[in-house]
Amino acid sequence: MKLFSRKWHDSWRPTAYYEGVEHVPLLEYYNNGIRLALLDIDNTLMPHGHSSGQYTARTALARVRATGLEPVILSNAKRERARSVAEDLGAPVIGMAMKPSPRGIEEAMKLTGYTPEQTILIGDQIFTDIWAGRRAGIPSILVRPMQLEGEPIQIIIKRKLERWLFRRFKCKPTYDDFLKNHS
Repeated sequence: MKLFSRKWHDSWRPTAYYEGVEHVPLLEYYNNGIRLALLDIDNTLMPHGHSSGQYTARTALARVRATGLEPVILSNAKRERARSVAEDLGAPVIGMAMKPSPRGIEEAMKLTGYTPEQTILIGDQIFTDIWAGRRAGIPSILVRPMQLEGEPIQIIIKRKLERWLFRRFKCKPTYDDFLKNHS
């Protein structure tokens, strides 16, 4: 029996990779029927652990809205912190999303009335964001983490496993390329 079947391989493979939220071609997704953008907080919209919307997070959400997509914050952060960030950014939120469970994604789609075919997820971690999106049957976009410095130990360990996956499955760009200048 193989340790990693094709199913696992597909579950962890992002639909696309971009340098950051600002590089995701949102208009292309909109033109292909996407209407809901689920966005992770930590290291996707702002550095890990920050609790107020920074300029980059506000700019990212403004760009999402300008494209015609509805943004919803989807985070594993505690509800209070996620709610505080989302309030600051003026967006609905699903906190304690329990990614990689698809539960939070399903809750966001129910809240907004969109289907999996109309939804994308944008995040910086394979084992939470991408896996959750793939389990929910939606396109899952991996972006480069904003800042690796100061991440909790469990995320540092996951990043090492992510590096192995990128090499194992010969993903392009390689994980080292992906994290270049961010370690």
